[in-house]
This record gives sequence, C-alpha cells and structure tokens, in this order.
Amino acid sequence: MPLTLNYLFLGGLPPPCLDAADVNGDAVDISDALRLLSYLFLSGSPPGPPGPHVCGPDSNDDDLGCASLPLCE
Repeated sequence: MPLTLNYLFLGGLPPPCLDAADVNGDAVDISDALRLLSYLFLSGSPPGPPGPHVCGPDSNDDDLGCASLPLCE
C-alpha cells in the first residue's frame, strides 16, 4: 500500500503489479488504499487475486497488467 500512495500522491513509480494495487477492480485510486486499510485494520473484506496474500488471475476485465508480483512467482 505505501507504493500505491506514493504513486498516487507523490509522483512515485507505479507499483510493479498494478492489478494487485487495484483492490476494488475499477482503477488504481485512493479508494483502493482505503479498502486495503479497511481490510487490514477494520476486518473489511480481503482483496481478490492478484493481491498481497492471494495469487491468481485477475477477475476484472481491465488493461492494468502485472509486470511483477514476486510472491506469486
């Protein structure tokens, strides 16, 4: 999540796997960080694949792609 926030607000490099950063399946934006914080600290629903704890194909039809997700390789 720090990579996502750095990318969104500080002009940092994009996360190596934009599909994993897109937690809610629409686009990589602040709502992804909020949903992930909800999962981590408020018992919210876990992110779907590919994600930090779940490997697998992306179920969303988008063009984000994934250059690298070391935990799933």
